[in-house]
Amino acid sequence: MHLKFEDEQVRRALQASWSLKTAPQWSQENPANGQCNVTAAVIHDLFGGEILRTPMPGVLHYYNQFDGQRADLSDSQFTDPGARFAAPDPYEDQPTTREAALEGIPEAEYTALRSALLAEMEHYEGGCDCGTIRYRLTSAPLFVHCCHCTWCQRESGAAFALNAMIEADRVVLLAGEPEIVDTPTISGKRQSFIVAPSAA
Repeated sequence: MHLKFEDEQVRRALQASWSLKTAPQWSQENPANGQCNVTAAVIHDLFGGEILRTPMPGVLHYYNQFDGQRADLSDSQFTDPGARFAAPDPYEDQPTTREAALEGIPEAEYTALRSALLAEMEHYEGGCDCGTIRYRLTSAPLFVHCCHCTWCQRESGAAFALNAMIEADRVVLLAGEPEIVDTPTISGKRQSFIVAPSAA
């Protein structure tokens, strides 16, 4: 069974996963440099899809495809500082195999990228419906439960409220500035909600 492929999330995880252990051409200025072969193979193994390639001057550039859509996850190597090549124009999208992508690539590089990417993908990301607030949980919640009391129904506008408990230091704010809104409760004390400004 494969993981669900979400382009933006996988790109962020790859940026944090590439290193000198995954390809000797890596640099801080151009992390994707030289990573296309190993990346295409790891992505194929974890998320499925197909592997494609396009001939470049003296090399083959490898990338992935999902549901007929090209996903060149190492394409930043063509625009970041120290780029060795311009982006393919046009892409030839030649179907190829995992074995072809990994030809000449040390197994240690594949293992390093796969392990690093899986560790990065263990983070849980989310946000508000309007997209203003984005956050990452760096571990699983302590617990998750549904409450069907009338106060939770009132606050959520649904048949129940879905609650997750996690330590505050394991929540990383990625985008936006949430606001705290206090609401009355049946006990007479106030309950604080952290929401996007548009919902305050």
